[in-house]
Amino acid sequence: NSLLDARGIKKQQQFLLMGSRLVKEALRLHPQKFSELIVPVGYEEGVAAPDLDHYILEKPLFKELDVYGTQSPILVGNTPALPETDLQSAPQGLELLVATGDPSNLGALLRSAKAFSASKITLLKECAHPFHPKCLRSSSGAVLNLDLQSGPSIQDVVPQPSVYSLDSSGESLHNFSWPKDLRLVIGEEGLGVPKHLVDANTLSIPMNSELESLNAMVAAGISMYSYRQ
Repeated sequence: NSLLDARGIKKQQQFLLMGSRLVKEALRLHPQKFSELIVPVGYEEGVAAPDLDHYILEKPLFKELDVYGTQSPILVGNTPALPETDLQSAPQGLELLVATGDPSNLGALLRSAKAFSASKITLLKECAHPFHPKCLRSSSGAVLNLDLQSGPSIQDVVPQPSVYSLDSSGESLHNFSWPKDLRLVIGEEGLGVPKHLVDANTLSIPMNSELESLNAMVAAGISMYSYRQ
């Protein structure tokens, strides 16, 4: 059960991947990232994972791990050590600096990052754990296919000409000419980005003035689409 929350994942340096499709795809594309396969008693559908240790659990015990009720095998993976990002180097392509604290929203954001070919994702100190079960599920496994790095607190991100953030006071995306190489800061839900970044390069998404802001995941998706356009 410790692998169902961020603290346990950090301590054990392992994670759980659930869902029949995600498990089969992960075994096909990334078998080296997993060490164990957990199945419930009586599970009859075969899973091609001869190199993994197999564990068969009684259904009540398996149900405690199978929090989404998939009733299908669960993979145990080894969390990779995320390299520390170098924010002093020049960005290459569209890089994201992410402080999204909700694991489900982070997963959805990472799925969009994969769809729009973000070149690098730096997870800031405030960010949820990328291998939290909620994040893995909402990302549809995209977490396993991205260049993830760790970074400082969002409070310590230094304004630079190549660093942009999203704020309603910024330049409208409608007329903005995106540079090829930049870092885009995605702030925390509710808190947004710190004032020292808002006072630098900021971009805004044209929207109904009656609404104050968008969900961080939605705003990031719109921005990445605009960049690709």
